[in-house]
Amino acid sequence: MVAGIGAVTLLGRLLGIVPRRLATHPRWLALINPVASLLVKGIATAGSAGHGRTEYYGVTSARAVSGATATWRDADLGPLGPVSPPVRFGFSSAPPRPQLVSVTTTIRHPER
Repeated sequence: MVAGIGAVTLLGRLLGIVPRRLATHPRWLALINPVASLLVKGIATAGSAGHGRTEYYGVTSARAVSGATATWRDADLGPLGPVSPPVRFGFSSAPPRPQLVSVTTTIRHPER
């Protein structure tokens, strides 16, 4: 697979304002979760990981993917397109426009 990486997105510029330590902290991610889902449909920064665990996604950068070529068993996979239908596993999805993101995942286990 070969991908063309484009410019930092508007969302990526906004994410860059937040210090990394704060941007990946579970309390911050729980606080901004309702806002994140309004900014990017289907996105969540906090949710259930099952079995009483809570999972947090802290994204610190986002860049556009300007193009890609890929093959599977020597067959061309075709042009780059939107993520459609949306991802349907876990508690969050992915934006429809392909992006390269830097994300820190934190999983908190219930107290034992």
